[in-house]
Formats: sequence, C-alpha cells, structure tokens
Amino acid sequence: MSENELNRALRVVATAAATTQDSWLTVNEAAEIAGFKVNTMYTMCLRRVLPSYKIGEKMRRIKKTDLIAWLESNRVEARRA
Repeated sequence: MSENELNRALRVVATAAATTQDSWLTVNEAAEIAGFKVNTMYTMCLRRVLPSYKIGEKMRRIKKTDLIAWLESNRVEARRA
C-alpha cells in the first residue's frame, strides 16, 4: 500500500470516527475502510493481530473504534530528508 493510499484510508477512518459513535463493522466493511483485501482482514482477525468478535460459528465483527485504534497504532513516521 502506497503512502498516499494509506493517508487516504486514515482520512476516511478519521472522518467516519468523528461522525458516528462506536459501531460494529463486518469484515468487508472494515476492509473497505482500511483499504485492505477482505482475505487479509480475515487473516489478521484469525491471527489476533486485529481485535475482532466472533458471533456464532461463522460471523466476525470488528468495532470501528478498535479498527481506528489499530490503524493509528501502526503508523510509521516518515523520515526527514
């Protein structure tokens, strides 16, 4: 993912967080917000890299605040030239 794509995703996430209260996202919705493929999101949930909640046998949900916090915690500062 390029720096521009990541910045765009972070802006989208920040805007969504500012306009809504904590809500539950499907893995597809979380992938769209984060800019990842759905399979990547499932893998991160299964490996417990990203917090998620298993509902029933097959459904997974991700709290929007957890997704935003995870994205922000993985931020890497750019080097100064």
